Amino acid sequence: MLSYYLCRFGKNSVFYAVIMLLVLGGSVMATPNFQVDMNYPNLGLKMRTLSSSNPEPLSQPTIYTYMYTKGDFSKKIKMYDPFEIWYADQHGGQWRDSKGNVFIIAQPKNMLPKFKAKHILFEDYQKSIDTGKFNLDVNRTDELESWIKDFCKLDVSGVEVVKTRSFDLQNCMFYSTSDPSTLVYSFSLKPKGLGTRIPETYVAVLQVFDGTSPKKARQSFENQFLRSVRSLPKNMRYPSNYTVGQKMENVEDDSPSSLAAAKSLENMDGWWSQRVGDYIFVSDIKNSKGRKLISFLEYTMPVIRKAFVEAIPPIKKISDVSVIRIFEKPEGYRQHLDSIGEWTTGVWQPAKRELTVLYQSRDQEKSIETIIHEALHQYLFYATDMIQNAPWFNEGYACFFQTAVVTSKGTKVLILEQKAYVDYITKNLNRISAHLPILITKDYEAFYEPDVRQLNYVAAWSLVYFLQKNRSSSSKLYESILPDYLEALKRDKNYSKATEYAFRNVDMMRFQQDFQRFWKRDRYSAARYTPFESL
Repeated sequence: MLSYYLCRFGKNSVFYAVIMLLVLGGSVMATPNFQVDMNYPNLGLKMRTLSSSNPEPLSQPTIYTYMYTKGDFSKKIKMYDPFEIWYADQHGGQWRDSKGNVFIIAQPKNMLPKFKAKHILFEDYQKSIDTGKFNLDVNRTDELESWIKDFCKLDVSGVEVVKTRSFDLQNCMFYSTSDPSTLVYSFSLKPKGLGTRIPETYVAVLQVFDGTSPKKARQSFENQFLRSVRSLPKNMRYPSNYTVGQKMENVEDDSPSSLAAAKSLENMDGWWSQRVGDYIFVSDIKNSKGRKLISFLEYTMPVIRKAFVEAIPPIKKISDVSVIRIFEKPEGYRQHLDSIGEWTTGVWQPAKRELTVLYQSRDQEKSIETIIHEALHQYLFYATDMIQNAPWFNEGYACFFQTAVVTSKGTKVLILEQKAYVDYITKNLNRISAHLPILITKDYEAFYEPDVRQLNYVAAWSLVYFLQKNRSSSSKLYESILPDYLEALKRDKNYSKATEYAFRNVDMMRFQQDFQRFWKRDRYSAARYTPFESL
C-alpha cells in the first residue's frame, strides 16, 4: 500500500509516506501489545505481559467485624466476603499499561463456593474447599464457563476453539462475553520435563480500554501472547510461598490479611516484601533513594512502635501484623486506592488492614512523616481493639508522633516540635485555647470540616503535646487525663463518654490558662524532655 502512494503521487510521495507511517504507527501503538518473554515461577509459565505495563497487586480482602455474644461473653470476629477470598485464590497476576488496558492471568482451581451468609469466617471458606464439593473439572466446558462467569462477572454467550501455530498450546478456547471489550481465553500447555504430569489450565483476560476493536485486540493477543506462552520445567519453578524480592517469614499468628499481602506479590515482577517485627513492608520501589528509605523504616519503625505502646498501652495483645504498602509511582497508588488516591499521599484503611503510602521521591522527610502519622492510626486501631477513638485523640497522637526520631542506637525516641504548627500557635494562641473545650466534643464530620480543619489539627496536636510533655508544676493536675480516657474507652466503648470521663475533674478555665502558659514559657524545656527512653 505504501509503494502505491509513492508511485502515484511522485514528488509528493514523501508527504504521503509520512502520513501513512503516522497512520500505521498510530494503529500499532493503539493496539495492546505483548512483548518480552519473562519467567513466572509461581505460575509455571514463561509468558509475555502487556508492553510498558506495571504489575498491580491485588488489594487486601475487606474485613467485616462482627460482635459474637453469648451470655456475658463477647468477642469480635473477622468475617470476609467469600468472593474476595475465592478471587484472590484463583488470581495469578495483573498488569496495566499506560493506556489503561488490563491483562489478568488466572489458574482455575475451584468453583465459587456458595454460602447462605453474606460474610463468613476464613476458616469456613477453607473447610468448604477441603470437602471437595467445589472442585472444578476444567475438562467440562460448562464448569469452566461457570467459573469464567463468576471470575469476570460477565455472562458467557459462546465458545470458540482457537487454532494457533504454537506446538505447546492445548485446548485453547475463546469465550464471547457480555462485554465485547473483555477478551477471555482458556488454555493448557504441554508440560516440560514433567513426565506424564497433567497439563495445567489457565485463563487469560484482556480488558481493552484504548479503543482498539475486539477483532484487532484478538489478533494481537493470539499472535503475540498465545504463540509464545510456554510451560516452565519443574526445576525452574518455586514453591507456592515464594515472594519476589524477599521470602516471607510466616509465623503462627499471621492473619489472612498479612498472608494475602505476601501472596499478592507472588507473580509481581519488581515487587518485594520484608517482615520486620510487627510490620510487613511491601513495595515496588526500585531506585536507590527509595530502598534507603525502606531500610531506614525497617530500622526505625519497630522502635517507634515501642513508643506507641508506651504512650498508648494496648487493651489486649495485638496478634495482627501491620501491613505497610509503599508505591513508587502515583499511577499505581491511585489505581490501588481508586478515588481515595486522587487526593492523598498516605492512608490507613482499617477494612483492608493496610497502610498505603505514595513515596515522595523529592521530599523523603514528607514520606517519613506520612508513614509514621498513618502508622499511629494503624496501631491505635489494633491497640484499642477496633473501638473508634475520639478525633482529638486519634489525630492529635498521629501528629504528635509524626516528627519522631530514633536515637541512641535504637533505644530512645525523640518527639520534635512541629515548626509549622508552632508558628500557627504563636499567632493564634488565644483562639486555640478557647477552642479546646469545643475540640474535644467534635465528631469526625465536624473535625474534618474544611473551614476549621487546620485549626482542629493544630489544636489536637498542641493538646496531646501539652499532655505528654508538660513538666511544669501543673502537670500533676492533668496526668490522669490520657490513661483515664483509655480506661473509659475500654469500659464504655464510646469515645464521647471516654472524653467526658477523662476531663471530668478538670477545671477547664484553669486548664486553658496552664495550656497558654506552657506555649508561652514552658515549651522550651518541654522540647528537651524525652518521654520515651530505654525502649
